[in-house]
Amino acid sequence: MIRTGEEYKQGIRDGREVWVDGERVKDVTTHPALKPIIDIKARMYDMAREERYAADLTYVEAN
Repeated sequence: MIRTGEEYKQGIRDGREVWVDGERVKDVTTHPALKPIIDIKARMYDMAREERYAADLTYVEAN
């Protein structure tokens, strides 16, 4: 099962070292320079779980 947008956000709140304009970012999910794109990516995870978008945003990998 594809993770949710919130699970994606929690997954990147892992203490990774990110710097923006010489300043260390404490939480990439809330920093003004990063939040918009993270919110978009999280929404795509949520959309992939919605029936009307699943066929366009997901695929089943053959083993």
